[in-house]
Amino acid sequence: MDDRANRAALLRPLMGIRFIAVMAVILHHSGASWLALQSWTPPLVDNLLLNGTLAQGFFFVLSGFILQTLYRHRMAEPGAWRRYAVSRFARIYPVYFLGVIAVAPFVASIGWDALPQFLLLQCWPREGSVTWDIWNGPSWMLSVEFAFYLVFPFVCRLVERMSPRTIAGVVAAATLFIFLTGSAGPPGGTLGPDWVRTVPLPILRFPEFLAGVAIAEWQARRGIRPIVLPPGTALIGFAIVLMFPSYPQQAAVAIVFSTLMTIGLANNRRAMFTRMLDAKPAILLGAASYSMYMLAVPVHAALSATRLGHGVLLLQYPLIIGAAIALLFVYENPMRRWINGWSRPPTVAPPVTETLALDIAETAPVSAAKA
Repeated sequence: MDDRANRAALLRPLMGIRFIAVMAVILHHSGASWLALQSWTPPLVDNLLLNGTLAQGFFFVLSGFILQTLYRHRMAEPGAWRRYAVSRFARIYPVYFLGVIAVAPFVASIGWDALPQFLLLQCWPREGSVTWDIWNGPSWMLSVEFAFYLVFPFVCRLVERMSPRTIAGVVAAATLFIFLTGSAGPPGGTLGPDWVRTVPLPILRFPEFLAGVAIAEWQARRGIRPIVLPPGTALIGFAIVLMFPSYPQQAAVAIVFSTLMTIGLANNRRAMFTRMLDAKPAILLGAASYSMYMLAVPVHAALSATRLGHGVLLLQYPLIIGAAIALLFVYENPMRRWINGWSRPPTVAPPVTETLALDIAETAPVSAAKA
């Protein structure tokens, strides 16, 4: 199996797990508060849904892991930085822009304070500073992710040069920081020290991303070999953590379990859970998960505007999933291919990092649709 195939095989199950994490966040934002008020829902289920936003920390770890897996030893190639910049823009901005604009009809007033979100800057102000408008609330995560994209080329080259002990030290230091500060909790949370709420989110959440990059480097050097903890067990552990009422270290513990799940999926290829996530339907849902994340708020707002009660809001989940899958084929992937073409002459074949990412996000879903 060549390097390209190895990287694709490593990342495919991670594409599938994104759907589960995204749905946890969507359920948190769209129905958790209402369900928590119902007498017929068990407290454990209430807590699981109310804490679903903690899955966002998993995305930052996963992002670092995937980027390092894709770009390791490739940032030094001629033209790599330009191709990387165009590829990252193509990856997030078209769907992001659509998800923000779709909320505009439901915004009470529109002013200049709405402009920074179109530049992916809305996550920088914190308590005691200027306030910028955010139409699509969960989009704060994309603002943080964009900041990580800007520094990743430097982080990638730095981590590549680290010794195994240094890599272990980076992961340990990042984990310790998250545990001591509660930095991986929801933005605006009150469980950590007061100073945490004044630090810009890209700086505060950077240890999660850095840990993902370092773990991917360790994984690349180690190779794919089975580990003791199956990924399904780690997912169960992650869910159990979310079933408890909020406490200061909850987000950190959740990230530990989600990181173990990532490592388990990468190494235990024969595990039942890994095979489920490596199946075509799971890859399709994972590929469409970014669009689901950005469409959740406008779909919820549109259905809420009908004032037909909570029953009609149940339609939002199939609508979000169906619309996101359609968007993947008619907008997201075509836009990515078109924008990625800006970074190379028409006669030059696309680099492996670009085509590998699109092979996972596009070719597999097409096969799933035909299956």
